[in-house]
Amino acid sequence: MDISILKDYKYNKMWDYDENFIVRLSSDYLYGKFSPEHKPQLENYWNEANALQSYYRFILHDESMENTQLYAYVSLKCDDMNHWYRVRGMARKGILYKTESDAGSVKVKIGSTSILIPNGHGDGITRIVEISDANNFNQFMFPRGSLLTLEGEFSICDYDCGNNEILELDGKYSVWVYEGIVFFVRF
Repeated sequence: MDISILKDYKYNKMWDYDENFIVRLSSDYLYGKFSPEHKPQLENYWNEANALQSYYRFILHDESMENTQLYAYVSLKCDDMNHWYRVRGMARKGILYKTESDAGSVKVKIGSTSILIPNGHGDGITRIVEISDANNFNQFMFPRGSLLTLEGEFSICDYDCGNNEILELDGKYSVWVYEGIVFFVRF
C-alpha cells in the first residue's frame, strides 16, 4: 500500500488543513510506527474507502481508535463540527457532574483558597468530568493541552460564584478544558 495515494484526493475540502501532517500521521499508523495493533484495521479501512472522507469516517466510528492521536486529529481537523460531541462522549469514561457559571468558570476550593478555572465557554451550564484512569483519556482531543495540575485535597463548587461543594477530590489531577467541558484526570 502506498500512502502517497492520499495526495490524489486534493479535491477534498479537508486539504485546507495541514495536509503534510495528516499524510505523515496516517502513514505512521498504517505502517505500524504507532499502535501496531491498529495497522490491520487501518489497512482494511484504506482498502475499503472510496474517498478520503470514507477513510476518516471509518476511523471516527471505530471505538478502538478513540484513544489515539490519529482519531483526535481526524475529529478536530476533518470533522470539527462534531468534535465537541466526541469530547463530550469521553465523559462516559468517567463520572459526570454539572455546575452553573456566571463568571464563565468552575470554582475550585483548596483549603481556604478558591480559584476560578475558565470553562472555555462562558456563562451557563458547565460539564465536569472526573476521570480516575488516565489510560481512558485522549489528551490529543484538546488542542490547547492541559490547563493546570492540581495536587492534594480540593473540592469543586456547584456554582462559580457560590461555595456549595459538590465534589471532593484527593490526588494529582490534570485539568483539561474544551468549550464548556472541564475534565479532571487523575494521574
